[in-house]
Amino acid sequence: MTNLSNAENSYEHFPDLDSDGPFAKAINDFKPRPVQQHLASQIQACFKGRSSLLAEAGTGIGKTFAYLVPAIQSKSRSIISTATKNLQEQLFQRDIPKVCDVLNIHPRVALLKGRANYLCLYRMRQAEGQGRFNSKQSSHDYQTIVRWSAATNDGDLAELLSVSEDSEVRPQVTSTADNCLSMDCPDYDDCFVLKARMRAMKADILVINHHLLCADMALKDDGFGELLPEVDNVIIDEAHRLSDVVSMFFGQSFSSRQISELAGDLLQEYLTESKDLNVLSDISSELKTAISDCREVINMSQSRGSWEELTRQQRFIDKLETLKLTLQESHDVLKDVSDHTKGLESCFQRLERTLETLKAILTGAGNGMVQWFEIFKHSFVIHQTPIAINKIFRQQWQSQGGSWIFTSATLAIANQLEHYKSTMGLDEAKQVSLPSPFDYHNQAVMYLPDDLPAPTDPNHTKTLMKTVLPVLRATKGRSFCLFTSYRAVHEAAEWLSVNSQFTLLIQGTADKTALLERFIKEKNTILLATSSFWEGVDVRGADLSCVVIDRLPFSVPSDPVLKARIEMAKKEGRNAFAEIQLPTAVLALKQGAGRLIRDQGDRGILILGDNRLITKGYGKQFIDSLPDMYRTRSEQKVINFIKEKMSV
Repeated sequence: MTNLSNAENSYEHFPDLDSDGPFAKAINDFKPRPVQQHLASQIQACFKGRSSLLAEAGTGIGKTFAYLVPAIQSKSRSIISTATKNLQEQLFQRDIPKVCDVLNIHPRVALLKGRANYLCLYRMRQAEGQGRFNSKQSSHDYQTIVRWSAATNDGDLAELLSVSEDSEVRPQVTSTADNCLSMDCPDYDDCFVLKARMRAMKADILVINHHLLCADMALKDDGFGELLPEVDNVIIDEAHRLSDVVSMFFGQSFSSRQISELAGDLLQEYLTESKDLNVLSDISSELKTAISDCREVINMSQSRGSWEELTRQQRFIDKLETLKLTLQESHDVLKDVSDHTKGLESCFQRLERTLETLKAILTGAGNGMVQWFEIFKHSFVIHQTPIAINKIFRQQWQSQGGSWIFTSATLAIANQLEHYKSTMGLDEAKQVSLPSPFDYHNQAVMYLPDDLPAPTDPNHTKTLMKTVLPVLRATKGRSFCLFTSYRAVHEAAEWLSVNSQFTLLIQGTADKTALLERFIKEKNTILLATSSFWEGVDVRGADLSCVVIDRLPFSVPSDPVLKARIEMAKKEGRNAFAEIQLPTAVLALKQGAGRLIRDQGDRGILILGDNRLITKGYGKQFIDSLPDMYRTRSEQKVINFIKEKMSV
């Protein structure tokens, strides 16, 4: 692997991104960056040689332009896959048009999302007037969607800002792979999902997400066709998020929601298309009762755990067996009437697949799989997940062919990409780890306070807050306090509310976007949050001046998937801590620390509240994987930095 941290003379030149190139001439604030040019050169070489690349690109490199410019210049077909809708929208609406305009190259560009993002005209009409709305707000949302449906060209619900993403109406006016009628739908010719997929098939540059990429792989693997076109290049941005999605799509799951939605759709068929089939109402009622009985008898203190833990609750297993019998009986009845309507035929096929999945769940996971559960307030899910995905993904990667670029700001551990390469099975891919162009040593201070108790000490959170309070006061708030548990969030909030005058914004009291807007707008503010704020949050300038991380983000060892992976590693004679637990925690810490410095002019303080960074040998791997900030254990030096270099 090429590690270029101290080797600027080895950077490859890329004229279009240089000081006299078209981007410098066309974009006022464009800053030529040697690391960006080198990354673009490496990607261009991979496109030409039809090879693949793993590239860690530190914050500020400008990796988006580094892959877009060679992709568009290649005039070949490319897919760009991201982990988040926000980055999808940014690429499609802003970055790709800008690059195309500067290069004066105008390929066909398309954006494709999952079907849950598009209005389904058939289901919208089915939902009308059937009493399926539980509040005035839901009824209002539905009427808003109906009015909008007459004007929209794309049917993308992202256009509809007045209907919240968690509105109960959205699932009723969108389709799933299970309930879509496909070519039998009366609205097939006007289908927004179909139109989006047709645009995707014709595109030269297609922007998708990791879920769609893996769904396409799973379809091809099962011999059921494809969602995406054949392309020359696949660019995986936010590549650190890909492994979890691969695990999900190459396993299977059974959920109470599947049964509830099936029961609802059967009732809908009865009320709208099949009023002569009273048995549909009976089946719907029986399924709702059976799945409700299952949820009611679950008595677990944790929200997720191993299948073995759940099987100790014999009442739950008995209820699952009853549900299986109910599904079987419903299957036998529906088989004789399923050709009554296309919608009923679809319901029958869903019931058949759900029954087979439940039978597989009750049989138990096979070799190489782990079975586990998740419990929510009103629902539950049972998963079968691959313990390892390297062989699975390697097969998909090789069968797809073409060039693949995997890039993220957090792929490497101490500048090494071996962990990601082995996790994904990318043995032949080239590797490069490129440092951020930011001057971290002068822009930021890493503060490791003295005399903190061990993170397992019950007083750890309160002691940490007391220790860092002088720094928080010096920065006048403007801080993220990031924790590894909700318990710690609330302990810290309770202590700060009594001992400080800060405005406290606490995760869970409002949605993420609203909290961030308040954080930027209001002064003397501290945001307290857990994992969802450790990545994908971009607050630039003095608005965010300090990031506090309470402890090293090791995954809970009782997590069923992690536990299975640890057990497999031990059976194979491997060091599970060094190969699995430690790398995962290092990458998570890099994500959290990466919230601090987002721009060339940013200044800030990173406070790490875990003494294992000093007391444990593995602490060095964490430190060596973080940017080269000035490090200190002195509170006074931190205060001096704030006074001398930060505008507070």
